Amino acid sequence: MELACIMELAQALAEECDQVELYPQYGRLLILRNIGKIIGTCDRQYVDFLCLSNGFRAFDYVFYGFKSQELRPYLHDHMLSLWAWDSMLAGAFWGFASSSSGLKWGYLAKVDSRGNHYIGAYNRAHRREVSLIASSFNIFLWKFLSGLQAALHKGEEPPRFEPSWFREEGEAYVHDAELFASAEAAEGFRYSP
Repeated sequence: MELACIMELAQALAEECDQVELYPQYGRLLILRNIGKIIGTCDRQYVDFLCLSNGFRAFDYVFYGFKSQELRPYLHDHMLSLWAWDSMLAGAFWGFASSSSGLKWGYLAKVDSRGNHYIGAYNRAHRREVSLIASSFNIFLWKFLSGLQAALHKGEEPPRFEPSWFREEGEAYVHDAELFASAEAAEGFRYSP
């Protein structure tokens, strides 16, 4: 899935729903300068997303950015506080989004065949457990936004976006062949950092 298509969908959702808000990006240079604040590996697809929208909010889900006037905490601060909460995640789960219910999404050290990081879900209520939900950020974001769009067009509340939701077939389904072929798929999609 191409980022340009994903951003078109995000912009369309922001225009039709006041509960979806894209935040302005302050230039690629600002993003590239702040990447050094992330300890360890950066996910290229997430960085490309930040260069187009420095984070966004959709209902009670927040995708963090860098130096955003509208959105705090900043991405690197969010990651560090998450690692302080559960040290098992340090250096292995880079949390880029969260919900008010305590669900966190982030990219993992595990990479797909094209070098994109797998995306995992972490629930603060279940420490030391990470579930694989996508083999790349773009696949994850497309499914998330498509799920929002499908619910809004039906006049429904947004999905809860639990880890199992990302593996179900439905209107927003994108078959993620690498995810379903991963070694973790046979183990209930549990990932051990």
